[in-house]
Amino acid sequence: MLSVLLVASCAMLSGARSLVAIAEWADDAGQAVLARLGVDLVVPHESTLRRVLQAVALKPLDGSSH
Repeated sequence: MLSVLLVASCAMLSGARSLVAIAEWADDAGQAVLARLGVDLVVPHESTLRRVLQAVALKPLDGSSH
């Protein structure tokens, strides 16, 4: 799960703003970049990115006190 979060973070820092764009970034990044992020053999599919990102509780990260 950490590697998927790292991929998503790097993609978003590079300008990706959708799950499809994140998946495309991961596909275009190349195996050397993905290996540095801990992604071993398979580029995460868009549906995998969606499931992982939905599973992460983002409330504590948004700065609100709710």
